[in-house]
Amino acid sequence: MSFFTPRFAQAGSAEDWAKMKQITPRGYVCGFASRPPVIDGRLDDPAWQAAPWTEDFLDIQGAGMPKPRFRTRAKMLWDKDYFYIAAELQEPHVSATVAQHDAVIFQDNDFEVFINPDGDNHNYYELELNALNTTWDLYLARPYKDGGKADDAFEFTGMKTAVHVKGTLNDAHDKDDVWCVEIAIPWKALAQHAHRPCPPRAGDQWRIDFSRVEWKYDIVNGKYVKVPKLPEDNWIWSPPGIVDMHRPERWGYVQFSKEPPGKESFVPDPTLPGRDRLMEVYHRQKSFYEEHGRWATSLQELGLKPAVSKEFPKPLELKATGTGFQATLEMPIAGRASRRLCAHEDSRLTSAAVDDPLQVALDRTGENRQQIQKALDDAPADEREAMEFLVANMPGHDLRGLSAGFLLENVHLACQAWNESPWKHDVPKDVFLNYVLPYANIDERRDPWRKDFHDRFRPLVKQARTPGEAAVLLNQKVFPLLKVRYSTKRPKAVQSPGESIDAGLASCTGLSIILIDACRSVGVPARFVGTFWSDNSGNHSWTEVWDQGWHYTGAAEPAGDKLDRAWFAGRAATARRDDPWHAIYAVSFRRTPLRFPLVWSPNADSVYAVNVTDRYNNEGPKTPPGTIPVMFRVLDVPGGSRCAASLTIFDAARKALFTGTTKDERFDANDHLVVFLPPGQQYRAEISHAEHKIKKTFRPEPHDALYTWYLNETVEGH
Repeated sequence: MSFFTPRFAQAGSAEDWAKMKQITPRGYVCGFASRPPVIDGRLDDPAWQAAPWTEDFLDIQGAGMPKPRFRTRAKMLWDKDYFYIAAELQEPHVSATVAQHDAVIFQDNDFEVFINPDGDNHNYYELELNALNTTWDLYLARPYKDGGKADDAFEFTGMKTAVHVKGTLNDAHDKDDVWCVEIAIPWKALAQHAHRPCPPRAGDQWRIDFSRVEWKYDIVNGKYVKVPKLPEDNWIWSPPGIVDMHRPERWGYVQFSKEPPGKESFVPDPTLPGRDRLMEVYHRQKSFYEEHGRWATSLQELGLKPAVSKEFPKPLELKATGTGFQATLEMPIAGRASRRLCAHEDSRLTSAAVDDPLQVALDRTGENRQQIQKALDDAPADEREAMEFLVANMPGHDLRGLSAGFLLENVHLACQAWNESPWKHDVPKDVFLNYVLPYANIDERRDPWRKDFHDRFRPLVKQARTPGEAAVLLNQKVFPLLKVRYSTKRPKAVQSPGESIDAGLASCTGLSIILIDACRSVGVPARFVGTFWSDNSGNHSWTEVWDQGWHYTGAAEPAGDKLDRAWFAGRAATARRDDPWHAIYAVSFRRTPLRFPLVWSPNADSVYAVNVTDRYNNEGPKTPPGTIPVMFRVLDVPGGSRCAASLTIFDAARKALFTGTTKDERFDANDHLVVFLPPGQQYRAEISHAEHKIKKTFRPEPHDALYTWYLNETVEGH
């Protein structure tokens, strides 16, 4: 490992920003390479010939400084495997001496790459290389000025680099022309800290910059010797405005296009004015802290006004946090959802759609934010989506109390169990996320049960080929193995797995929690279900498991090798869907409009639910002869939320055949309004919801499983 002192400025300040904000970051459209270039340092491949050059590099302090003595420019390409970078550095005397990988390359003339995929000013990569093709790749969790430290143990695994010199390297007796750099960085290597899809999606923009370090040399006795006491020059593609490359807020934008190079125009970042307003607050706060030893608690203390304009219709908000401050700004974006921008004392700046669930969750973490952020940052690329789902939907007390280690272990083991299960490809991803991944069911104590349960119960289901088979086996074998039985003498109604095992006794609630967690530990989707009986005789809890749809079973009450068999089926059939107390609810970890009614804690609102009463009321409806089941749902907008809309179906003679209400978000995602209709005939549907009234014609056939209509849609069809 190399130990070094960063050569750039170490402290942010209002004076810095006064210079930086005058410069607009540059932009570049990175075209898609139909054929990858050969990485040999020569830029004569057809792919490179088609790619445009960037603008010529400028002095690090901007266009007002003297023009660089030698020209530098770069170009970029990408494909499904690599991010390609090429650079041409004009140089009459090409020299290099550093030959050790991960040494301090900028002691030579060098070319440098900086990559911040998600544009949050944190979690970025740096690559340096010299004319010997010696490289130094490193990662920084945050900039040096915010306490960041270089991790040069990091490696761009699989990276390919090459240098070609048009001249003679390290020969002071002649004049050289240029040296060219060619780099291919695998997306897999970038994915570790990208927090974005890798490879990118068409239209994605990353913050990227390039730097060239150039020393002045004398020629002494036929050798290159640095001019003493003279600092290096720094020539930059998108200059930050001050002598510090580690200012990601001023790096350029690279826009990825699936089109060939040169076919698409760059689209400026619409949030840049808002980002700049927040960075103004950050830099003024840094200066304020240096002077007063504390953070300002109002914009007035910083000499700023909470200006409101068409561009910023809501005032900028500043508030103290447990670690420093948070500045928040909402920006409307033409044709898109408004963005909520947040900046913190460590310069981290996030941008999310207003009400983005992940950002909302992070704002609720309180003093535990560091742990939750660490869980997100440390999640491997292939587990990132699962971690984001978990964090976005966690109850507030878990956001404020659970550790990064607990969450990382839970996500890793859940993904492992799902991946090793033979039914993985039969389970939709949303079912996995909502019913295998969660670490808890209701408000039980949060135990780290997953590894212990996996090790104990995986051997029990190794012959099972479906999740239903596995669930049946677990229901038969888990409780005798754990020595836990039903008893009204259990210590409390709601027990975690560990508490029930310690007691050897559990309620129907505690038994259901054990069976659900046992199922999840081996990749079987399972969920908690309960109701308060319609005759007011008490409540009951049981388990549902997913196997091409949901099936119920009593925990510690196996019905042989069958699901959908239980003593309570008859009583469940009397549940009342529209009665908040006597409906049947299944717990959903994903947030829904409904709360699960906890009999033991009536005021609790941290457990979400879906209403599944209809399945128990009408279990196994038979299709009338000559008809097919036709399902309907109504969404507010494409990709939006389901609505409870009034639906009337008419036949060709305008006779009303059916009137009902479509299911909204209170119900299972796969629970739709079902109507039995003769196939092949034309029908007319009239849909109404609030001020929306829509008319549709349709002709159902056996393969038409589901009709989806939208409230903002006015045309005929389906």
